[in-house]
Amino acid sequence: MLTADGILNSSDLSDLKKVNVPEWGGEVYIRVMTGIERDRWEIAATSAMKDTQTLNIRATLCAICICDDKGKRLFTDEQAQALGEKSSLALGRVFEVARHLNRLTDRDLEELEGN
Repeated sequence: MLTADGILNSSDLSDLKKVNVPEWGGEVYIRVMTGIERDRWEIAATSAMKDTQTLNIRATLCAICICDDKGKRLFTDEQAQALGEKSSLALGRVFEVARHLNRLTDRDLEELEGN
């Protein structure tokens, strides 16, 4: 039977995926978001879909999920805007892996659009 300590001390964020990004000249790792990060991203994505002034959904998810080989984020939330200025091809490739790894389905995105 699981305990609170057992759950809180489990290493459930260790699933990393390496992605080749030729536009950036190498590889990056993509990680699973924490529950709080996913909630924040979903709120930001919902806002962006309502107000085109806040568009940057792909780069925001990429900034959350791009990490080093230990799972430590490479970008802060504040750097998402600058990341959004990078190649749409590179961001799209990373976004798709982050989306898959975090099990963000088309239905999830449709539900966000509906809110």
